[in-house]
Amino acid sequence: MKAKVVTLGCKVNQYEGRCLEELLEVHGYTLTEQQADLCVINSCSVTARADRKTKNAVKNARKENPSARLVLCGCYSESDEPSFRTLGVEIFVPPDRKTSLISFLNGNTPSPGDVRNFSLRRFHSRRAFLKIQDGCDIRCAFCKIPSMRGPSRSRPLEPILEETRHLVRFHPEIVLCGVNIGLYGKDLRPESSLPRLLDALLAVADLQRIRLGSLDTVFVTRETLNFLAHPAMAPHLHLSFQSGDDSVLKAMGKPDRTADYAAAVENARKICPHVAISCDILVGFPAEGEHQFQNTLAFLERIRPMRTHIFTFSPREGTPLSRTPGPGSREKKRRYRTVRAHAEKYAREYVRRQIQAPQRMVAEERDGEWTRGTTGTYLKVSVRERLPLGRIYSVIPVTQAANGIVAVRNH
Repeated sequence: MKAKVVTLGCKVNQYEGRCLEELLEVHGYTLTEQQADLCVINSCSVTARADRKTKNAVKNARKENPSARLVLCGCYSESDEPSFRTLGVEIFVPPDRKTSLISFLNGNTPSPGDVRNFSLRRFHSRRAFLKIQDGCDIRCAFCKIPSMRGPSRSRPLEPILEETRHLVRFHPEIVLCGVNIGLYGKDLRPESSLPRLLDALLAVADLQRIRLGSLDTVFVTRETLNFLAHPAMAPHLHLSFQSGDDSVLKAMGKPDRTADYAAAVENARKICPHVAISCDILVGFPAEGEHQFQNTLAFLERIRPMRTHIFTFSPREGTPLSRTPGPGSREKKRRYRTVRAHAEKYAREYVRRQIQAPQRMVAEERDGEWTRGTTGTYLKVSVRERLPLGRIYSVIPVTQAANGIVAVRNH
């Protein structure tokens, strides 16, 4: 039997999607990119756009695999089941039962499982994602993820270390991910923390580089930031700002404020002056008027992130704002374009500062005579050499071209 898994969304979903592939292989399925007998859509529902992508993925799966069994799992699997059945979906697997996919395929309806039991032998790219926790205890007014994935649940230390020891044999970089990794360890007994986990991971033999996934700044402690000075720690922080206005943050239910954001960035830059700061910004939130939007632009001007992931607000079922549309579509698009223009300017500035600064690049793919990869500072660079993949090389960015950053080997 041939199977394929189509995964949408965040790093957690990408990790779980790869776990599903390995689970299917263990039970005799052969993975394929061609026509399959089984198609699993690992869905995302963080925004209305993600919902549309999931529906399109289901439609494409049916069109390309007309006789396949269709399975919808993940965060959109418990919404709008009747319409998905009309599209040909046969089996629905909730987020907390992904580990029981085989039972669903065999016609059973298992009890809720524990997605913490997932583990990987090998990721599908050179930089491996490693999930350390699931769920979130912070119920932001715009976010439906806690209602779908539940409260924060951390993986115990030893399974994480065991998985890391295996992954470092194949992957030069490990990216820690979760729904809210700052909550790691608070639910464990005895209680643990993200800094304690980092301390243990950095002691793993043959670990070359580790990178933190997205963090809320309320969890960015000085103890966590101190790890940026470690040579095996990627000098990069992705912070989920969402807004640069305190009244909007309060309306969102976020626990932090712009002063917390600024302090986290300032402290990170003191410890590691070349640290890369990337962030999330949500535009069009109902409490965001023009004054609040201008405050966000001013805040971004102050922080000058090297990369900005921009979302447009959309009402989500199961949240306090499920019936609150916010500004009109035209205004949301204007704000999106405005933030994007600012973000692109700051990104170019950051790249200019990194020109001639030595970097360590994971070689991830080849394109003709070029090798492309990701540096510790999260720059995508290209070297005009056919280098062996899956290794870290010292490179020096030399120019910012129209199609990316060109670097040379630092021999």
